[in-house]
Amino acid sequence: MPSMKASQTGLTQIRQAIAQRGWKISSDKWLVEASKLLEPEGNWQPDGPYAYGCSLQTWERFLQGTAIRDRSFIAFCRVLAINPYDIAETTGHLQKDWGEAPDAPMCYGREQELKILEDWIFGHRCRLISISGLAGTGKTRLARVALDKIELSAPLTNRVHTDFEHLIWRRLDALPPQALLTNLLTSLLKQQATSLPETIEGLITELLRYLKQHRCLLVLDNVESILQGGNRAGCYREGYEGYEDLLRRLGETAHQSCLLLISREKLRDIEEMEGLQPVRALTLQGLDQAAVEIIFQTISRTQNAAFRGSTQDWQTLIYHYSGNPLLLEAVARHILRRFDGSLPAFLEQGLIVFGKIRSLLDWHFERLSETQQAILHQFAISRKPTSIASLRESVRVPFAQKQIPEILDNLERQIPLTKIGNRFTVQPIFIEYVSDRMTALNEAEPPQAPRRLFC
Repeated sequence: MPSMKASQTGLTQIRQAIAQRGWKISSDKWLVEASKLLEPEGNWQPDGPYAYGCSLQTWERFLQGTAIRDRSFIAFCRVLAINPYDIAETTGHLQKDWGEAPDAPMCYGREQELKILEDWIFGHRCRLISISGLAGTGKTRLARVALDKIELSAPLTNRVHTDFEHLIWRRLDALPPQALLTNLLTSLLKQQATSLPETIEGLITELLRYLKQHRCLLVLDNVESILQGGNRAGCYREGYEGYEDLLRRLGETAHQSCLLLISREKLRDIEEMEGLQPVRALTLQGLDQAAVEIIFQTISRTQNAAFRGSTQDWQTLIYHYSGNPLLLEAVARHILRRFDGSLPAFLEQGLIVFGKIRSLLDWHFERLSETQQAILHQFAISRKPTSIASLRESVRVPFAQKQIPEILDNLERQIPLTKIGNRFTVQPIFIEYVSDRMTALNEAEPPQAPRRLFC
């Protein structure tokens, strides 16, 4: 059973709260009020008995900073009008298996996202949560900081350390479902794989049994590696269909644990369960100007250099890259190396897509279907939001005309679409990327297939 205890600072806050409340420290009122919170249906009286987990001995241990059951700790804190997670100290019950989780020394400007994750994990008690977004938006970094960096995300990290019994992080890298399930159960149960069920269904049943009995936080990174692209975006690759059964059962079956998925692309299963079950999806957007400037300042200090530019230059730079932190880190180093830190000089030369940035966008573009690529070409030609009607008018193939709404659905699972009224477009960096590709295609013979789909 998870336990909690007050830190030394927390004990000081407890004493201050008792003094403000005005009740004697030995008063039965503390036990009565805590009992009302633990078991509201009871008729609790000063002389007792009190709710399960609420006794004079437990109250005294709470005041001494000794570990008690989490439900009792939280009830006493609520009576004192204290946030239990602000005063709690990790009691060491959390067993962590980080696998190949990367280190995340910093996380810029994600306070709102951290609050959302905290609310979903602890307020809504979500069973499944997905974090999706383009390469470089900081999905993995956000999750790593949220779960283990107390100095960067104190409220959420403290709650993870006090509320969960197990934390396991796995990077999928196209790991088959049976291999993943065996790996997870071996870590949780501390037993040999030979004693586990042999079928995927049996392994899922065994995992669910454990997740019902124990509060576990499981993180699966690089989920896009098991997904198809193109017209089957968000569906599983051949041989990986077992993941559908796994996510469905974890999302639809009652248990006390949470599975966090990190992916460049959205999963259809999550879309279909979100709202109907305690399942949520967070699409990570870019950073604001303040966070971007911190990134640039951090990089400039390591280079003993400085960036120069007007407010408009900063806004233009952030607009071009939609606040994507990894892309902007690459841009910052490039500006220092080639433009002596001058933002206007970099912007004037006009080359927005280069090096690592091009490679990351190549990954996304090459997973699109021929028709999806052709739609991006139309966005690049128009360079402004385009309606479904206009896209249909541009399509040569009648069958493809009917499919435009569905094609956009699949496209949005793979890259973010911007919707303005009834019109759609993509981020500016994709417009520039596709324009560069089109220029290269115009210099090659014969032109590639995507250009023939449109007039």
